Order: sequence, then structure tokens, then C-alpha cells
Amino acid sequence: MKLEATLKHSCPTMSLGIIFNNKEEVQKAYKMLSIGGNILFPLGSLPWSECAADVVDKFGVCWYIAVYYFYV
Repeated sequence: MKLEATLKHSCPTMSLGIIFNNKEEVQKAYKMLSIGGNILFPLGSLPWSECAADVVDKFGVCWYIAVYYFYV
């Protein structure tokens, strides 16, 4: 089931989230956080973001990084 897959790969504790201004900044953070860490959701697009990812860094901290579109 999709829900089970989502729960299986989500962070067991809270996540820290950072919203970046552009795709390049997200890619740079993704590279840095992935070193020695674990990728939960690879860099890709979502309906609300052209570039987002979930990564657990080498210290076990879970990060959600993304670029968001804000419609005014």
C-alpha cells in the first residue's frame, strides 16, 4: 500500500525543514546532507515544489529541503 511505503520511509522523529530561494541552493544542501547520510526521498519535483528532498544526515537528523512556489 502507498501509505505503508510512505510511513516506512518517513522520519521516525521530527524533521527540520529549510525553504530555499532556488533549485541550485537545494541541490547544494542535498549534496552536503547526503554525505554519510541516508536519502529518504530523492531530489525531485512535487506539486508544490520544483525541487525537494528528504535526507537523514550523518548525525541522524532528518531534513526536508525544498523550493516553494508562492502564488500572490
